[in-house]
Amino acid sequence: MPSRIQQRFHLWLDGFDPPSPEESWWKKDYDEALAKDPRLKELAGQSEAMKKSVNTDVWFDKLAFQPAQAIFGIASGKATGRGLGLGFPEVIPIADSDYVYAAIAEEMGLLGGALVVIAVTIFVIAGIRTSIEARDMFTKLCAAGLTAFMGIQALVNIGGITRALPMTGITLPFVSHGGFSLITSFAMLGMLMAFSHRNAQDARVVTKLARQPETSIALEAVE
Repeated sequence: MPSRIQQRFHLWLDGFDPPSPEESWWKKDYDEALAKDPRLKELAGQSEAMKKSVNTDVWFDKLAFQPAQAIFGIASGKATGRGLGLGFPEVIPIADSDYVYAAIAEEMGLLGGALVVIAVTIFVIAGIRTSIEARDMFTKLCAAGLTAFMGIQALVNIGGITRALPMTGITLPFVSHGGFSLITSFAMLGMLMAFSHRNAQDARVVTKLARQPETSIALEAVE
């Protein structure tokens, strides 16, 4: 597998245990860190124990610091959180984008994190309902695809932050900071709302026609 994929899986499965400096997918980053700081290279050459210590420092500085801080933040939030504005999301790198769920869980706790999951679940249910109620196949498939895209995106983001899944850098829809992510999320939401509005109009037309005696007879004949 590519080096980046191996890094992600190691962070997911055993992120708090740094790999050996001889690992092919980690050796390049390790050597670059030593080249930038001659003091680290000197320390690493003193003994195997010091080399292991330097490797641990480089691993957490380059890759493991962000997911570790996110887990610590979620754990410190406990059930109800520290309170809005009372957390320390600034200690988590990119806490306003990829790791925004960790900041929410720290300040609002398990309750706030559960509310985000419930909101995403309600959105997915509404999107599936829109797909089922659509009258033509294109609308059905389009609504189902947009709903699945946003639902899986949220699942991958929350799962990566909580270490249930490998972290991929995918943002949380409507929550993460980022212009392109917000634009695409709202564009997909607008399409789903348009489909839902058309479904409601079709339902009203069918109900209105069904109330007319002549139309009811015709509809029954068609059925």
